[in-house]
Amino acid sequence: MIFIPSILDFKNEDTFLDLKNRFLNYDERSPSLTPELLLSSIKQTDFEIIYKRMTSYEDQTYHTIYFYKDFLPKKIPFIADQEIRNINLEIEKSFKYKSSECKLYLDEKLKVLKELNLILSKTEFVKEDLKVLLLNENEKIIEFIYSHEIWNNVINHSNKIKLRLSRSEIICLFFLLKQKGLTESKYDNELGKLIENSFEYYSENDDSYKEIKLANKLLASFKNGDKSITTAAESLKNLLSDEDLYTLKQ
Repeated sequence: MIFIPSILDFKNEDTFLDLKNRFLNYDERSPSLTPELLLSSIKQTDFEIIYKRMTSYEDQTYHTIYFYKDFLPKKIPFIADQEIRNINLEIEKSFKYKSSECKLYLDEKLKVLKELNLILSKTEFVKEDLKVLLLNENEKIIEFIYSHEIWNNVINHSNKIKLRLSRSEIICLFFLLKQKGLTESKYDNELGKLIENSFEYYSENDDSYKEIKLANKLLASFKNGDKSITTAAESLKNLLSDEDLYTLKQ
């Protein structure tokens, strides 16, 4: 089976050219790539290989596969799944009982992937339709990393800000700020973890403050049209429209 590329194969022109030559290496017409056969141009002209597929122990078929038309559109949608598997394997292998090292590892991954998001959005060596697929895969990986339990309870209970608002109101507030572009948290899982680690909500049922859980789920639910956001937004509107809120007390 032809390989699945890595998201980092699209980091720059050099890595993308390496990807093209790796693909070319599967061509049955040239079992070994000599220097003169290697591609040296980043141009977007399509090219093909003849690929041998084993259908049984003895039978085999040959297929013509184009790089831009066939390989990339079919393989890019599997990049996130492959990368997530690799991350899980690395955590299991190297960081199973080392939470601080695991956090550093995931922090570095996030830094690279966020930089890659900016690169991909501006790159000209990948066609627009493929760029959309790549950005989608990259964001899946980022969202997965932010969903990891390593980010849970980074701040302990006593140091969290206690807001006399309901869970829905707090999450709705940040959803609206994000929607208006007033926060830098682009991803639901990232913003959800920040909310969970920074705030506690007020429960009228037992007059106490409680930890916020599954904030990312409610953020996604609001984005998908959950009607409960209307009630929370209306409550916030009434609170923030109160003129006394803006009276500075000496």
